[in-house]
Amino acid sequence: MRKSTQSEQWVVLTYDGQCPLCRYAVEDVVMPAAKGSSSARWTVEDARHGREATLRLWAQGVPLNRGFCLQTDTDLYVGWRALHQLGLRLELKTPWWQKRVLVSVRRQWVARLLYPIFVGLRWVVLRVSGVVPLRPPDP
Repeated sequence: MRKSTQSEQWVVLTYDGQCPLCRYAVEDVVMPAAKGSSSARWTVEDARHGREATLRLWAQGVPLNRGFCLQTDTDLYVGWRALHQLGLRLELKTPWWQKRVLVSVRRQWVARLLYPIFVGLRWVVLRVSGVVPLRPPDP
């Protein structure tokens, strides 16, 4: 993947809107921090509702059921790389404990370490909640 710059025109974050952990992360951490971003226009998409960007990801074979995806006008980040990019791109105007996580994942090795833990927690929460895993839309 090409390295991206901080001057992207748009950023699309695709996540599982039925996962309580994912929804909390997006609504209470990502979006408030993204509002302060002057370098990008942020959009979020629930992968279960299949809007244009989500359908394009499924068509490209992106494994959306393994976590979230971050798209910019030049790059595509999936998994721990998306988590790392969130840490790099978001303004730090969140509560101290959220800020701590965002600053930590700016280091690639921390994002690589934490991401499987977050995905594992997501699977447990989905299973306990009775929510089925994400599936690609029918053609």
